[in-house]
Amino acid sequence: MNDLERWEALVDDEACGDSLTGEARAFIDACDIAEAQSERAVYDALSAAAKPGPVADADLRAAEQTMARWSADKTAAPRRGRLIALGSAAVAIAAALALWIATPQPTTLEADPVGAQVTSGSLMLDNAALGAGATLPVGRWVVAQNGACIRSDATTSCVTQGTRVRARDEGLEISEGELDFEGNGTLLTPDGALTTQSGAFNVSVASDGSVVLTVESGHVTLTAPGAEDREFAAGASRPLGVVAMAAPPRVHEPIPAVEPSAHEPVEAVHTPAKTPRARKPRERVVPTAAQLLSEARGHVAAGEDRKALALYRDLRRSHPKSSAARAANVSIGEVHLRLGDGKSALKAFDAYLNTGSRALTEEALWGRIRALHRLGRAQQRDAAIARLVAKFPDSVYRKRAAAL
Repeated sequence: MNDLERWEALVDDEACGDSLTGEARAFIDACDIAEAQSERAVYDALSAAAKPGPVADADLRAAEQTMARWSADKTAAPRRGRLIALGSAAVAIAAALALWIATPQPTTLEADPVGAQVTSGSLMLDNAALGAGATLPVGRWVVAQNGACIRSDATTSCVTQGTRVRARDEGLEISEGELDFEGNGTLLTPDGALTTQSGAFNVSVASDGSVVLTVESGHVTLTAPGAEDREFAAGASRPLGVVAMAAPPRVHEPIPAVEPSAHEPVEAVHTPAKTPRARKPRERVVPTAAQLLSEARGHVAAGEDRKALALYRDLRRSHPKSSAARAANVSIGEVHLRLGDGKSALKAFDAYLNTGSRALTEEALWGRIRALHRLGRAQQRDAAIARLVAKFPDSVYRKRAAAL
């Protein structure tokens, strides 16, 4: 047994109530081994801080059980003698500290990562509302009850009412609705992962899964399985995956009859006249609402606003009872605003609000405010702003409306 091992054994014996010889006491007090001095200083400081009292039998048993469990898992248990001598007030603290001292610690301590957290507005998880300060459960879909913003690591995502998102280890994921993304991170979409560094972009996902990306600043990289990465710079606005419209069936032209050669005699043949058959009219293929919506958004992204308006109107005419047709009123209003036609924009936004639909109410109200502002109707605009704030107190458009 070396000097350190003897010192440790004598300290344990003393703490457990064994009497020491004068020589043993002198050895403990005179021991100048660095490890012994360090351990003595730690426990003496802890003992003074904990204000120990008499050692109760229950405390002694608890300490022994703690050290026994530790010994079962470790080949070398920490010193228990000084631990027990601390008394009832310090047993639990000393046990924790002893285990900490005996376990190698990392050179740096990192805080546990905080998950995606709601910073404003609210989202619905099943029938429960997640308000400001709530953390999104990983892997569970939530739907924006109104406009809401979510903070995750170094990104901020603000969603419109009805938008469906969920937190994942790779980042936030959107399956439907509209989302503004800013910061350093990744957003998962039906068409792949969008990653940016100190950038900002907007993503709109239709009910059919089609995605439209608009980059406001910085650069955005699209990563999709089985495809090369695509880069988008600030100012880019385009659909990431456009659903092609169904093409009408091809009509095969009749093959013309071969004329007889001029050198061959033509034999007159009497053929009874045939009654011509009535041709069956060709059935027109009507694109689905999703196809029309996707193609219209493609024209918007390409800056072809007039073509987009024609398709939106065709959508309303062909599928008047579809949710896409109702939502098209908001898109029509936005296109008219971009074209500088405030009157037509106001008519489109009011048409949506009059349908009774609620999914895009906040967006329609915000569009109505801008249309009235463009038309110079300040009093009606202010009334519309008050309506927006009353209905959506945490609206993402509130500050922008107040700045008009």
